Amino acid sequence: LLLCHNSRMTGIIPTDFENKQQGALPRKEEFQKYLEKAGVVDQLTKILVALYELPDRPENALDFIKDYLGSHQRGEIEKLQMKVEEMETQITEKNKRIEELEAQMNLSAEKVPQSEESPEQFNE
Repeated sequence: LLLCHNSRMTGIIPTDFENKQQGALPRKEEFQKYLEKAGVVDQLTKILVALYELPDRPENALDFIKDYLGSHQRGEIEKLQMKVEEMETQITEKNKRIEELEAQMNLSAEKVPQSEESPEQFNE
């Protein structure tokens, strides 16, 4: 607030900055409610508490926060990686089995004597 000093009146007139601040207040409160509703405030609080409670402070607090936020995803990623490995093993085993069966079919086809008569002659 600025005090006006002139010969006729001394008063308090709000500055442009203060007008902008008052207009931003409802927007700020709305944003804060949004963050609270989305769980961001709780999550940030948990992260900061976890960082505070560490006996040894990490060198890079930002990396700690990133790791903390991604920790629940890390478990899911590991599960998916294990599943991929498992499926790759199954595919390899199935491909081997297919090759074995194809080899058996080829051997069986070679052992069956070829008839000189064509299949068409059997239909007549």
